[in-house]
Amino acid sequence: MNLLVVDDSSFMRTALRKALDGHGGLRVVATASNGQLALERLEQHNIHLVTLDLEMPIMDGIETLKEIRKRSKVPIIVLSAVTPRGGELALEALSLGADEVLAKPGGQDFNLENSEEKIRDYLLPRILQFQAG
Repeated sequence: MNLLVVDDSSFMRTALRKALDGHGGLRVVATASNGQLALERLEQHNIHLVTLDLEMPIMDGIETLKEIRKRSKVPIIVLSAVTPRGGELALEALSLGADEVLAKPGGQDFNLENSEEKIRDYLLPRILQFQAG
């Protein structure tokens, strides 16, 4: 299952790649730091699932979600630090076609050295549910 990781934080892109790549049949084949680059990567690669941040420069996650949905039915998991599941942006993302909205894994003890297993435990089951579909 080929993943596209979209997040303006290089730390988060790296953490997600390290945590998910090679686990459960997942392969992070591309990353993007904004929505415009995400749309380019979606055209360049055979993507099976997108993780999408909402707060990004150039093209934010909501606009990116709208554009992806015009082009593809690929599953999209929104990962955002500012969007609680029942929040206004979360509901908007779901209404626009996001398949799931999750809070970004984190916390004050979150760092690259201890994050891989935490991210994997948190995200892998949610991503794999889309593998059969």
